[in-house]
Amino acid sequence: MAAQYRCIALGGTTETAIHSTVQEITTVPYNWRSVPYGYPLDNVRCRVVDSLGRDRFDWVSGELWIGGAGVALGYRHDAERTADRFVMQDGERWYRTGDLARL
Repeated sequence: MAAQYRCIALGGTTETAIHSTVQEITTVPYNWRSVPYGYPLDNVRCRVVDSLGRDRFDWVSGELWIGGAGVALGYRHDAERTADRFVMQDGERWYRTGDLARL
């Protein structure tokens, strides 16, 4: 009997409760250069923004921001780094990953 496997990719950062996204991989097209980061888990939001924090259009690259219930309060004893990476926008707290992404 052949074994049945599923490939589930999880993505995220320590600053956002480790896992923030999920992507099931059923086939790998020949032209893929990387595995898609996936879709936000429940209670998680993801945005791709420009240098001013404005949402980018689909397929336009920008910085990945992660928001939601798992976002940390900041870095312990590092106010400067916390201020740089954790931002409030429209009443919501976001973690600026520094990663390049696109929708």
